[in-house]
Amino acid sequence: MHPSNKRPTVCLTESSPRSTLATQAPPGTCHTFIRVAGRTERGAPVWHWRRRVARIREPMLYLSFFLYKSEEDAETSSRIGGTAFSVIVPLDPPHEDYAVTYVITARHLIDSGCTFARIDHRDGAFRVIETNGWHHAQPDDRGLSADVSVALFRPTRLLFLTSMFAGVGVTRKDLMELDIGTGCETYMIGRLMGFEGKEENSQCVRFGHVSMMPRDPVFNKDLGCDVETILVEMRSIGGHSGSPVFVKGTNPKGGGEAHRVLGIVWGHVGDQISENAGIAAVTPFWRVHDLLFSDERVIAERQAIARTIPAEDPPLVAPDGSWTRWQTT
Repeated sequence: MHPSNKRPTVCLTESSPRSTLATQAPPGTCHTFIRVAGRTERGAPVWHWRRRVARIREPMLYLSFFLYKSEEDAETSSRIGGTAFSVIVPLDPPHEDYAVTYVITARHLIDSGCTFARIDHRDGAFRVIETNGWHHAQPDDRGLSADVSVALFRPTRLLFLTSMFAGVGVTRKDLMELDIGTGCETYMIGRLMGFEGKEENSQCVRFGHVSMMPRDPVFNKDLGCDVETILVEMRSIGGHSGSPVFVKGTNPKGGGEAHRVLGIVWGHVGDQISENAGIAAVTPFWRVHDLLFSDERVIAERQAIARTIPAEDPPLVAPDGSWTRWQTT
């Protein structure tokens, strides 16, 4: 076959200025596409658009930290445990300028005793902090449970820890508004067993796509019951349990993609899977949302914290770190 009759192959990546891309790329997505050159089956040159590979900035990596069964396990990087991350939840009026921080992870990790968090410190090492006061998701009106737990956390400014607002998590309403479903690109930030770092945490990012949205429940052997689950083709293995999974949806206001938290890894499914073939089982974030904003125990806990805020001249941060002022205007 003559070379000119071969199918198109990418031969050049164009480094066009943003203004040029903006006039030719799909509307509202110029910052996520690059223009590449190829050839048609007849050998004629042709340009087409290719999606950029996602770039995960360093602050995003500090969203995740690692959980172990003991301080010794954390210091020796024991091959047991998993991942956790933190979210910020504003208090109810009249204290809406203040917020508390929650640690979120998979319930089966807490049930197994993995309550010691290993978090990077600004001195270049890590600190091991024991967590407690965990709340577990309750079965919904269909009787389906969820492999997720939350606990109040009191971070200090000396920790390398990135927290995000709980509002960035995907709710049931967001599925349609952000056009999230099967095929959407995903990535998770978590712990890769054996490569989690010796003196400081080394987070691993793995990429994939949504394989199946929640339909039939999936059996969770750690909890011994069926749970609501999203399946994601992301080659999950042990250590990623508790990792946040992000999804790229369509920004309803225009301007490209909307990155939101799809859910939390609780395991992987499939028979006799290898380390590179596991389909990640993900708890939808709306189950986290239900636990944070509908569970009476969790709500009462926040209300008790709000009552400790002084009526006059409160500090920016509580003396015990239980709350912080996130709005200063």
